[in-house]
Amino acid sequence: MNGTFLEDTHITIGIQLHAKEVSVDNEKVLLQIWDLGGEERFRFILPQYCIGASGGIFMYDLTSPHTLFHLKEWMEVIKEAEADLPIIVAGTKADLVPYRKVYPGEVIELASKFGITETIEVSSKTGDNVEELFEMIARQMIGYCSANISQPVPLQTKSN
Repeated sequence: MNGTFLEDTHITIGIQLHAKEVSVDNEKVLLQIWDLGGEERFRFILPQYCIGASGGIFMYDLTSPHTLFHLKEWMEVIKEAEADLPIIVAGTKADLVPYRKVYPGEVIELASKFGITETIEVSSKTGDNVEELFEMIARQMIGYCSANISQPVPLQTKSN
């Protein structure tokens, strides 16, 4: 997220909080990112973090097919908590294409079953598409928030 790749990075245990500033249509947008551990033992916390969220990124490892298979389970939880939440499916380790075991066609097909229209492959190691991913989700979140802002209730005055 900050342009630095650490070779010895491990999986997220529990939750990590990050901030990321991106530019959308020449406007700065500050994203507050809650990185939830992808392991099943952390799934119970997901519904609480969906409430009030404006968007989400489902990450899978394109060298490990079982990581994509969890999309269905996570989307069921997310859609129950926040039905219209914009989601992007992002494949990680795009720098390891020779070891690819998950292909774009199958990702697009699975994502479309949940109404997800945007997918992307990124590499934390090379930085490929990382900024684009955050700009994509920021744009979707802006649209989602704009569509879901309550209209102000006009003041009612009492005439004598």
